[in-house]
Amino acid sequence: MDKSAFLDAMNIQQWQSAANAQSQAAYLILHDDDDTPPTVEFVAQILRLLDLSEVEFAFAEQPIKGAQVIWDMRQRKTRPHTALIESAPMAQLLQQSQSKRELWQQICQHLNQLDARA
Repeated sequence: MDKSAFLDAMNIQQWQSAANAQSQAAYLILHDDDDTPPTVEFVAQILRLLDLSEVEFAFAEQPIKGAQVIWDMRQRKTRPHTALIESAPMAQLLQQSQSKRELWQQICQHLNQLDARA
């Protein structure tokens, strides 16, 4: 049995050097594996709208411990809902105007919350 697989199964966090820990993105964008893959340019534009242009992000299919989910674009969302914004999968965003409207409403809501705090 692989040692790292055993430790992962036991939910034991493994030691990482500081260089490796910093190279992992602290922010995630969740998407379905069988969906149209989101482009980095599209995601960067949305993050700029959210005033998160300097954030390093990674794509993943499942949440990763220690990383904040900033956008969940999976078909089936899991609880608890911790993403900053949630949208339909990328294929639906490209085709359905209602999905785009819902994403835009969340962006506006986030910006209004930022203005209220300032």
